[in-house]
Amino acid sequence: MGNFFGIYIKEVSLNFVPSIIPHLYRVDAKLLYLCDLVISYTDFLFLSSNARDVIFYYTVIKYKNGKNVPLEKFVKALPKIKWFAFRDTFDIITTSTVKKLFEISHFLLLDEIILSNLPEAFDIIEYFAYIKKSKHTKCSFSFSNSLSEAYKNSVERIVDEILETENHDYSRPLINFHGLNREKYEKLFPLPHHNFIFF
Repeated sequence: MGNFFGIYIKEVSLNFVPSIIPHLYRVDAKLLYLCDLVISYTDFLFLSSNARDVIFYYTVIKYKNGKNVPLEKFVKALPKIKWFAFRDTFDIITTSTVKKLFEISHFLLLDEIILSNLPEAFDIIEYFAYIKKSKHTKCSFSFSNSLSEAYKNSVERIVDEILETENHDYSRPLINFHGLNREKYEKLFPLPHHNFIFF
């Protein structure tokens, strides 16, 4: 087996992925979609070797010792990635994640990134500063409902800056969090994104 255009794996038993790996000569899939899975880092590396578009929905990648692989570690292992979407990032993001992502050369060449249910550890201030300089990558971020008021204020200040800037010389990010002023939300998400829901 080989030469897949895409791989879609959803809600399977823990031993399903390891059981199919020996039957694959190589994986040329350009799209990798993993949903509701726990997968080993080794198996992930094999399946994602040629992936350009990657979607993780409630999926956890683990080392042999049982620890979760941090976001920047498996992004670094995706050298051909161009489009990336990840839901439920709580256990794989730390306060140093953003800085480490910026050290990955191919991460800086992404066409689009979508991160949902982001924790407060995500350094949105540093990331927004990068967005304004990069001018290339489209970004969509939604945040956890358990943010502190201080963090919400920081995110809202970024939203205000986006809305108050008339001419953007960067790709305007989509940002949402529970409690964002409805009027600001509607300005930030004009039609056809008016009812935009992060995946």
